Amino acid sequence: EDLDGYQNAIGFTLLKAKETDGSRRLTLSPGEEMRFDSRLTNTRQVSAAVELEAGDYVIIAYTAEPQTYMPFTISAAGTSAVSLGELPAAAKPTVLRGSWDVAGKTAGGCPNLIDSWTMNPQFRLTCTAPIRAVGVLTLELDSASAEAMEQEVHELTYAVQVARLSGDSAAEQEAQSRLASLAPAIGFLVLHSPDGAALSGAREMSAGEIACASAYVHGTQEVTA
Repeated sequence: EDLDGYQNAIGFTLLKAKETDGSRRLTLSPGEEMRFDSRLTNTRQVSAAVELEAGDYVIIAYTAEPQTYMPFTISAAGTSAVSLGELPAAAKPTVLRGSWDVAGKTAGGCPNLIDSWTMNPQFRLTCTAPIRAVGVLTLELDSASAEAMEQEVHELTYAVQVARLSGDSAAEQEAQSRLASLAPAIGFLVLHSPDGAALSGAREMSAGEIACASAYVHGTQEVTA
């Protein structure tokens, strides 16, 4: 239903940024970083009062459908000084595809499984100078499944927030459990390599090899590092 005569639904999401992410755009919105989501509404304005700890946050303004073109303004005020500025556009990412499958024997599991984890798909990353890179691992879902999963993530994240604010630990645990069951746990590692060769065979990884690691998360379509 259109309220106030506005046809285009609008909304915004507020996410906690990591200390190293405060000056760049996010490439995904992981549920565990979400602090608030306004949900979509057919009104001229969307607003909210939220309590936040000191730190960097990312606000993402959105419309219900892509290719919806119109100008907007965004403002913020608080009980202590706040600053608000636009983040620069992210560079176009390089995208590669892989799969965990039976035929290729590429479903090796996590690094705790030292006999099989090197069977997972591997990719070589080469840097010719020091850089700040962002990696995103995404489960490939058809559009209907992706939209349904995203909607359920938003609903369950909201349920977690409501339960937490009301002090209902049982309801919060139930919502968190349902979130975790939406998808299998996924993650990725970036390892230092002396020669760029693929790893193989049984292998116990050492902490010194790890250049960076994503979170290892259940119930999400994407993880990042």
